Amino acid sequence: MNPRSLFTPEQNVLLYCARSQFSDPYPEHAKQLVENGINWETLINLSETHKLTQLLYQNLKKIPPELVPPDVMQQLQKIYASQAQFILYLTGELVSLVKAFSSNSIPILPYKGPVLATQVYGNLALRPINDLDILVPIDDIARAKKLVLDQGYRISWPEMPLSSAQEKAHIRSKYNYQFIHRDRNITLELHWGVTPRYFSFPSSREWLWQDLHTITMGGISMSAFSIEKLLLILCVHGGNHLWDRVGWICDIAELVSRYSDLNWDSVLNDASRFGVQRLLLAGLRLAHDFFDARLPDEIWKRVEVDSEVKWLAQNTTKRFAAFRWSGSAFLGIPIYHLRSRERLRDKANYCLQVAVPSSKDWTFMSLPKELNFLYYLIRPVRLALEYGVNPLLKR
Repeated sequence: MNPRSLFTPEQNVLLYCARSQFSDPYPEHAKQLVENGINWETLINLSETHKLTQLLYQNLKKIPPELVPPDVMQQLQKIYASQAQFILYLTGELVSLVKAFSSNSIPILPYKGPVLATQVYGNLALRPINDLDILVPIDDIARAKKLVLDQGYRISWPEMPLSSAQEKAHIRSKYNYQFIHRDRNITLELHWGVTPRYFSFPSSREWLWQDLHTITMGGISMSAFSIEKLLLILCVHGGNHLWDRVGWICDIAELVSRYSDLNWDSVLNDASRFGVQRLLLAGLRLAHDFFDARLPDEIWKRVEVDSEVKWLAQNTTKRFAAFRWSGSAFLGIPIYHLRSRERLRDKANYCLQVAVPSSKDWTFMSLPKELNFLYYLIRPVRLALEYGVNPLLKR
């Protein structure tokens, strides 16, 4: 059964329009659905939720104008123009940060945001961008953090000031800090890894910082992940977040479609080496099911043979069809995460790592240093309240 048969006309219009290339002059399937009548407010809200408004607007312009109400196009055009302006604003800030890090001899690797839009879409304006993400080696975190603060940012996450011991624990168990500029509407994430530690994904120089590509943006050169490495990182990132944002699936489909010369052997070897093959295949299956991404026969055979990949894709499909963006039930997230890993040692590491207290636990209840071990008992209580009890009380 075609997964899109579960979706509403509005959802299908969005999926048909959320692509940068068509074999036909315009999205014929979307045209047919629009002719039958759709709820335009629902469609616009969907596109905003899943970060696909830029592509929706560009492709609705290709449909005969009498089929789309003028006020709808005006609203979409306004959103598109505002986002395009903000993207240019963020790109200028990224260029300034790259220069500042270079001047201070701190290696920097921008990813997602403007770099992803350039690499995958070939057009900054086609992918909404909310913030900036930069990666630095873990040994340079202290210097990088100071530099970001000197650039006019303040820390927004963790929300509380950390003691020296808590700072070390945060760096060991997490993978980023979040900053907000004091004067400008810019959010910046400073990373030393690309996933939480519970995902057992490498953050060392041995992989993340090897075989980098160079791209030019804003008149300067900056490092970027290779396309093969980027594909794997995007699939792991999407799986970590249960693919709650369909725009992440669109990124996979666009990447696969744009780079027909992708080195699949390299991708599969790395996926197998790091135990994330199932996460990779689930992302590829969703790209195929949602956006008709064409996969090599040997890759599709691997996708079809793993029943857990099928379950992961169906889980995302059903939540999207039901307009449930998050699998935030108390056990929903860990069950999904555990089923997405193929190696027993990665499942065991996940269970150990998710038990490690975080800044949210430290904020939830303040304890003296000698009682810090009690945070291991407090953490499951806090998680149950946040993901389990609270939703039930709101019903």
